Amino acid sequence: MKSLKPLSSTYLFNLYDKTTHLNDIMLKLIKDSVKLTEEDLIDYIGPFERRYNFPLKNKTIQDFRAGNIVLVYNMKDYKLPNAIPCFLINTGNIVKCIVNVTNYMTKNKKDNSYKIDPKILYSLMQGGTILALCYQKHKIMQNKVNIIKYGSIIYSELFSKMMNKMFTLSINPAKNDIIIFLSSLFFIQNMLGRDSESLEEMNIKYAADNCKGNTRRVLDDYIDKFDFQKDLADFDTFINAMAKNIPGLEDLTTKSFTEQFMLSYGANMLMSLEYLPTFIHNLACVEVGSFLNNQNYIENQTGKFIESFLAELSNL
Repeated sequence: MKSLKPLSSTYLFNLYDKTTHLNDIMLKLIKDSVKLTEEDLIDYIGPFERRYNFPLKNKTIQDFRAGNIVLVYNMKDYKLPNAIPCFLINTGNIVKCIVNVTNYMTKNKKDNSYKIDPKILYSLMQGGTILALCYQKHKIMQNKVNIIKYGSIIYSELFSKMMNKMFTLSINPAKNDIIIFLSSLFFIQNMLGRDSESLEEMNIKYAADNCKGNTRRVLDDYIDKFDFQKDLADFDTFINAMAKNIPGLEDLTTKSFTEQFMLSYGANMLMSLEYLPTFIHNLACVEVGSFLNNQNYIENQTGKFIESFLAELSNL
């Protein structure tokens, strides 16, 4: 099994990078930005400690104070997209998480104070801790039954709802189960990195358990059409494999799906389709209530599983 894949290795990041030069912006952001201290955020950190009761609160504040997550604010004329709230850098033997608060924060030039919605600030900080956890504890996460179970349920629910919107799958429950199965498997194998051939049978069982009906015989027919080692290699390959192998989905493209996904769930959700830390960060934003995505829609679809998933994560 692999360690956490770099954000820059995902298909969606590289697609974005071709037009917006994300790598260059990230390097500039590190160089040009102000690194915020606890003194800069004195009106926020104390209230977080006293009033917030989220599972990762203590670790998030501890990571910030220890310098493991670095909040940066930049006044230059370029922006890192909201879909990438944080990223890892290697400084010698230490890996740190850079959290970009620029897009949501303002600076008062008279007194040099910073203003931001408290829940948004906390969500962004917590996103840094989530990224660090995924990096540090990835191999543990890959084998945690409830991480696999709840994560794949949430991912497949969000994914299948968009497919149903595009192709009216609800009139064909068996086909809907195929989409739930395949998207669950993509989460388990690609995003969690359980991609060893020796785990394939167990991965298939986890994914099949998420299906709504008794359709294992139908699933078996489709399992034979896919080469899971190749067809789940990245998000674009996965989408193309579905369009090729599932009747009625011939018009499915990565462009059409991602556009519908962002329209429904919010543009900040884009990287959640292929990068585990961003996926988890967006679920945590729903729990906090920071409205960094279309949280009402997400909560209506998967809310009953989000709390269980994040509780499992906080206990790693």
